[in-house]
Amino acid sequence: METLEIELYGNVQGVGCRAYVRHVAQKFGVKGWVKNDGEDEGKVIVHAQGSEGKLGEFLRMLRTGWHPIIVKGMKTRKIDEQEHLGFTVKY
Repeated sequence: METLEIELYGNVQGVGCRAYVRHVAQKFGVKGWVKNDGEDEGKVIVHAQGSEGKLGEFLRMLRTGWHPIIVKGMKTRKIDEQEHLGFTVKY
């Protein structure tokens, strides 16, 4: 089990990105949370926890996006974090 911090850049706020990320996370059994970056209107932050395979599929779907979400860039890094029980949208 590993945990990633993911930053999504592009047309990702006000277009249903957080709901899409939660849907994809639930599809692949990924736990964690998603929130808009309050300082950067073009960035969404995700903490995602799961197996390497599930996280790989999760990231692939996030890169693909879903209209009108346009992911122009993505940064990921491994982080230490406590285990999550589900996947939530933070406000």
